[in-house]
Amino acid sequence: MHIGTKLKIPLLISYTLITLLIMFVVISKTTAIDFTIKAVPTLILVFLYYLSSQKRQKLILVFFIVTFIADCISTQKQLFILATFTYGFSNVILALIIFQELKSESVKLILKYLALFIVLLTIILIFVIEDAGHYLVSIVFHGVAVCLALSVCLTNYLNTMIIANKIILIGIGFRVFSDLAYLIVISDQSNTLFYAISLGVYYLSKYLFYHGFILKERENINIQNELK
Repeated sequence: MHIGTKLKIPLLISYTLITLLIMFVVISKTTAIDFTIKAVPTLILVFLYYLSSQKRQKLILVFFIVTFIADCISTQKQLFILATFTYGFSNVILALIIFQELKSESVKLILKYLALFIVLLTIILIFVIEDAGHYLVSIVFHGVAVCLALSVCLTNYLNTMIIANKIILIGIGFRVFSDLAYLIVISDQSNTLFYAISLGVYYLSKYLFYHGFILKERENINIQNELK
């Protein structure tokens, strides 16, 4: 058995256990440990993707690495704005990854979904965040970036309803749910339960991205082999 295959199961177990540990630490309010290990699950996904992928697309690796950097930055409260912009940038990269598979005719549909999601985002921000202050620009940028990624992923799934695209769409859906839960945390920082839920769903969404990317690659390879 290849050494990469042997490492996958221990890495997946580590990813799950560390995620649960982070959630427990948040609920128990032992924040020092949370800050220490918060970025570790994303680093594990980088290794998992590198070991699992045969093609190792650079843009996908960049997506995970940028997300890892954002996780590291977000452990410092004074860098909240920079972290939020970095998370937003990672969502733009995700949108670019998926957009590569779409035809130019899909742009109009993407823009329609984007407009709808931005309207919903505006309504949510108005009701959830009372006074974002100097955080507002970064939060709006991140929100629009998530809306863009969601619009592209939804359009891609509707065009080709394969399992891989469905998994990636569910992943961005969980990401949206995670962000909504975190908006509540911003408004009420004492709400550790919502923070733990937000983090748990966030890590689940990242795993779904990894799984979707790998499954899509395998499906493409199978199609290519059938055409030979």
